[in-house]
Amino acid sequence: MQNLKVEFFKGEDNKKIEQVHNIRKEVFIQEQNVDPELEMDNQDGISTHFLLLKEKEYIGTARCRQCKDGIKLERFAIVQKNRNKGYGKVLLDGIIQHFKKNKNNLYLHAQDKAVKFYQRNGFEIIGDAFVEADILHYLMRYKS
Repeated sequence: MQNLKVEFFKGEDNKKIEQVHNIRKEVFIQEQNVDPELEMDNQDGISTHFLLLKEKEYIGTARCRQCKDGIKLERFAIVQKNRNKGYGKVLLDGIIQHFKKNKNNLYLHAQDKAVKFYQRNGFEIIGDAFVEADILHYLMRYKS
């Protein structure tokens, strides 16, 4: 897709963290009613952040961090007016490419409504559903 670019940076010491927070607040706190204290946790400083730029506007974000079970992909969000246009796949592909040496160690907690998206993009469900932030989720691992 043209006019799209995936950017990344580490930690919070970057002016782009404000863009990340704005998207996450809009999607998770305002739309999905996630508790702000759960959403704005203390993990941003140790994470790698990704932003999806469309022309001159940031329209999506995600973060990843090293955990004991591998690299956890988290906080995927595309602003509402840009959903269902293939942009989430662009963001996910950019992240997978970034971690290409560690593909076998990528995992995430997918919201129930996003499971099919992740399955189409190489992830498989591991185990039973669970509730996180009052939303049904599944543990999914990337199978390269």
